[in-house]
Amino acid sequence: MGRVVIITGGSRGIGEACAYKFASKGDVVIVNYLKDSKSAKIVEAEIEKLDGECVLYRADVSNSIEVKEMVEKVVSTYGKIDVLINNAGISDYISFSEITEKDWENVMKINLDSCFLCSKYVLPQMVNQKGGRVINISSLAGITGSIFNGAHYAVSKAGIISLTKCLAKQYAEYQILVNCVAPGIIQTDMIKSFNDSQNEMLLTNIPLKRFGTSDEVANVVAFLASEECSYITGATISVNGGIFM
Repeated sequence: MGRVVIITGGSRGIGEACAYKFASKGDVVIVNYLKDSKSAKIVEAEIEKLDGECVLYRADVSNSIEVKEMVEKVVSTYGKIDVLINNAGISDYISFSEITEKDWENVMKINLDSCFLCSKYVLPQMVNQKGGRVINISSLAGITGSIFNGAHYAVSKAGIISLTKCLAKQYAEYQILVNCVAPGIIQTDMIKSFNDSQNEMLLTNIPLKRFGTSDEVANVVAFLASEECSYITGATISVNGGIFM
C-alpha cells in the first residue's frame, strides 16, 4: 500500500487534479466532498481506471464532529495518514459593502475553519507516526488582497498562510512538514463568472499571458508531498504565472 492521502474538496478543480496525481503514484486517495456527489463519483471512476484506490467520504469539514469521524475512520481502516491536503474552499465575488455577517462567517468556516479542524485532528496521528505532510491551498488573494473576490475570501486565505507558518514551527520536531500553495488565476469553476473584460484585464497583468491549470497546481502539491521535498517547511509557493513577484 502506498501513502494514505486525504484531500478535502477533492471532487472538483484543484482537489480533483490532486486526486488523480496522487492516485497515479499508487497512493490511497480519500476524496472528501460535501454536496457534489456526482462529481465525486466521476473522480472515483477515473481513479479506478488508473487501477488506483479511491475512497469517497462525505463530510462537512467545517464541522468538528464530522471531521473527527472522518479522520478516525481513515486511521481505523488504514492505520495511518501520510498526507493531508486542505483544499476545500468557496469564493464570493461581491464588494466589501455587500458582505453580510452571514457571508463572512460562511466563507471563514469553509475556507479557514476547515483547515484548522482537519489539521487539528490529523496532526496527532502524524505525531504518533513521527512524520507526515500537510499542504494547505491558499490563494494569490491571501497575499495581495483581491479585486474580484470578496474581502472575506482574501482574509480567509491570508489566515491559511499564517496558520501554515504556525503549524510548521510547532510540528517540525516531529518531522512533519507543513507548507502552503498560493494559486493565482486558475481555470476552475471559481473564475467562470468573470466576463470578457475582466479576463482581458487579468491576462494583461500575467507575464505568461494565460491562466494556470489545476494540473499545474497539483504538480507543486505533489512535490511538497514527495521525498524530494525534505527541507522545506512553512513555505508559501506561488503558482501564478508571474502576476505577483
